Formats: sequence, C-alpha cells, structure tokens
Amino acid sequence: MFRQLFLFIFLLSFTLSCAKSTIKIMPDYANKKFGPQKLSVIHLNDDISIVNEDDLRDDLGVGNPEEIFKKLIESLFPDKLKKHYSKFQEVVLIDSIELANPRETSLSIGKERKIYITIPGDGEQVKINSLKPDVILFIDKFITFRHIQENAGWHDPNSGWVGGGSTSSLRYKVTFVLWDNREGKIVSQGEAVGDNSVFGAMTYKTWNKAFNEVARSILAKTPYYRPQTLAPPNSSLPNPLEKEKRMKPAVE
Repeated sequence: MFRQLFLFIFLLSFTLSCAKSTIKIMPDYANKKFGPQKLSVIHLNDDISIVNEDDLRDDLGVGNPEEIFKKLIESLFPDKLKKHYSKFQEVVLIDSIELANPRETSLSIGKERKIYITIPGDGEQVKINSLKPDVILFIDKFITFRHIQENAGWHDPNSGWVGGGSTSSLRYKVTFVLWDNREGKIVSQGEAVGDNSVFGAMTYKTWNKAFNEVARSILAKTPYYRPQTLAPPNSSLPNPLEKEKRMKPAVE
C-alpha cells in the first residue's frame, strides 16, 4: 500500500508541475549579464480576467473581484520581481503611460503562437515622469483561474487499490514584453505561467505563492535573473488586504 500511495503522490506532483510558460528571449540578450538596474512595470489596458471569482471571494473578501485582484497585484507583484528573482534595485508599478510611437504588433513566441501587444517603436527610450527607467515590463493581460487536471486511473490487482481522480492548482497567465529601455529593444516576449498546487482549501498563501512562480517565469533566462531560495510555503505571510477588509464594510 505504501508503494502505491508514494506513486500516487509522485504522479500528482508531476502533473501539477507541467504548466509551462511560452517565452522567447531575443538572441542579443541570451548570454548577457547586467548589474543592478531599475524596472518599471506597466499594465497596459488594465486587462484583468478572473475566471475563478468564487475562489477569490472566499479567500480575499467580498467586493469587486477585479478591484480586489488589482490591489493584490499592486501589493505583491513588484516585490516578488525585486526580492526573489532579479538584480533590480528598484521596481515601480506604473498605472499608465503615453508612448511617443506606439506599435500595435503581433509577436511570435513559438510554433504557430503569437501574442498581440502595444509596445514602443524601435529604438524608443520611454520617459516616465521625465525619467527613463532602465527596463520596462509591459503587461497586456493578467489572467487567473483554477486549473483542473484529470488524472488517469489505475488498479493494483494485489491490493485492490484504485488511483486516479482529479487535482487542481491556482494558475496565473501573464502576456508581456520585457523592454530594454536603454537600447530601445525587446529583451523577451511571451506568456508566463505561475502555478501553485491546491491541496484542500485555497488560502491567501495560495495566491501569494503563485506570484512567486509567475515572477520567476518572466525573468528566468534573462540578463536580470537571480535565482534565490524562497521562504517555505507555510511561513508567515501577512495579507496586505486584511487591514483594508477590517476597515471597510463588505460590498455586495
């Protein structure tokens, strides 16, 4: 029985780790290394899609789901990009900007796969409040949903034990372009996936950890990446929305 149970846990873990990002690194940046720089994160069009609204309300509070998730992005995402996986000395979230020469373009990220996003013109150095950040992360879409994986069942004739069923995870998908604002060139482009397994009930920690994973996916293999061991999943993680939930009455 122990052998079958171990096999089931192993297959469960493998299944939930199969969420893959599709990201293309530009050849000029494949082997480069940079020192500390400053990053600005710009969420174009404020495009947020929440498929699992019931999960969000259960874990993060009642109210407008898009507003709640937007506040979660603002409070957690810049910090994850800076502390855990990058050499950035500063990460700032910008509400919106006006590009001097905007390009609405389709960019290849793999075989027969493209993303559609607005980015600066070739060679453009974007100014934000009269300043030029070193690097800009343009985000076009930020999607959250619960991914359900149906697992193949099996039967052990010796013990009669049957495996199978379904497993789930909280998943983020982010469509983005990472822009070298010093050179006015694309560093990388694609769709980053952050995936966190759900065993039992979801909590605030589930949403928090998924941000770790999507930040790692965006920066991995870029010149700005710095691997770092994360805190254990069960470590104390303060919920920045908790104080606001206590101060404001629930909105139906």
